[in-house]
Amino acid sequence: MKKIRELDSAQKAAVTADRNAVVSAGAGSGKTSVLAERFAHLVLDKKYKVDEILTLTFTKKATVEMYSRIYATLKEKDADSVNEFYKAKIQTLDSYSASVVRTGAHLYGIQPDFTEDDEPVTDAVSAMALPFILKNRDNKALQLLIQTKQYADIAQELFVTPILSYSSIANPIDFRAEMERQRHEVLRAWEEAANNATSLYAELKGTFNDCEANKATKFGTKMTELLAQDFPETPVVSDAEIESGDADVVEPFVTLFSTIAFLSQLGVKGEAWQPTERCHLPADCVICGGSAHFGLGNKSTD
Repeated sequence: MKKIRELDSAQKAAVTADRNAVVSAGAGSGKTSVLAERFAHLVLDKKYKVDEILTLTFTKKATVEMYSRIYATLKEKDADSVNEFYKAKIQTLDSYSASVVRTGAHLYGIQPDFTEDDEPVTDAVSAMALPFILKNRDNKALQLLIQTKQYADIAQELFVTPILSYSSIANPIDFRAEMERQRHEVLRAWEEAANNATSLYAELKGTFNDCEANKATKFGTKMTELLAQDFPETPVVSDAEIESGDADVVEPFVTLFSTIAFLSQLGVKGEAWQPTERCHLPADCVICGGSAHFGLGNKSTD
């Protein structure tokens, strides 16, 4: 029989802890041994009965390994302690959950003799999801997703995973209510982002105009032209645009800020911005950093 390994001080502290404890360690570091020793500690030292301890694992393979290790640990310490080990509650999380549901099946309106069929359910949901995506492929929202993902990926991420992970017979997903909630969240997020962008634009324009630097460079000229344009009215997005996936109403607004961001990146990477003298603006100036010797994309000449 394999001899039980000697535990170090930290492992022993986990074994004898009198409160909830979490053991976080890498593979092969002795987590299973610690759990087996803790089980033995509860039975032999704390005098708990074997069937008063619940041990849960994620897989059936881990359950078999855990059962074997705990049994061996107990038997090595006290051969008589395993006489009722057949009562030990060492099982997968799914198995335990199923036993709880069977006990209270009458409360959930289901038959207590149900069976677990994860694979058939997964296959059934997957088989329905892809045809549904293909049937509705002309939907504008799906057309936008298709530009970045494959049909099968969209079906998996948008339908299969949410249904299997967050839905149940007792509490099915109310897709209409969820879509309404998401619609409100989109409107809220857009309004917040648009207001922030408008505020940043005003700050950028004021800072750029006040910055004492040579604006005749390529970067300076393009930024001047860009900031001289009429600022587009902040678009109000309606439920109709969200429902249809129509982005036309926000395109001018988004394009302006995308262009500014792209131009700024070019300015940072290149050598287009050349301040001519020390700037009077604060050190966190968004244009030149508050120093005529620290331009965008340039090293200090001090």
